[in-house]
Amino acid sequence: MNEGLRQTVNMNVTIVRRHGASSTNVHGGAPYDNLYTDILLTKGGDGFHLSGGNRSDEGNSGVRDTYWNLRKLAGTFSGIKGPDRHPQMNIVGVKGLTTVRPSNDSLDVWIESWPGEQTRPANLYLAQRERRANHE
Repeated sequence: MNEGLRQTVNMNVTIVRRHGASSTNVHGGAPYDNLYTDILLTKGGDGFHLSGGNRSDEGNSGVRDTYWNLRKLAGTFSGIKGPDRHPQMNIVGVKGLTTVRPSNDSLDVWIESWPGEQTRPANLYLAQRERRANHE
């Protein structure tokens, strides 16, 4: 999932049913407020959030990006760093990470860890779109 080509887009949804790469690439955290949902990593998640900025003043993700129902076939997830690299990132439904629930005014990463297969709804965007259509 090479987000480098879309480094200036914000508030978008990325749905990837199967993904062969083991990392996202957001180049210095330029895109923000994006949703990545229903993703199956076929090569594991080692170093998943290590791409992007390499300089000490660049983040590895944009602020408030959300990863929902992120699953892997093998390996572990690694590369999650502090709020200076992943400000207010939300990760929901990822097995193998420690659950972290910082205070509401924190810049730290929010993680809800459980097997992705148990995440309901499986695709957050489609569930929100359906709910909205049923209420209009």
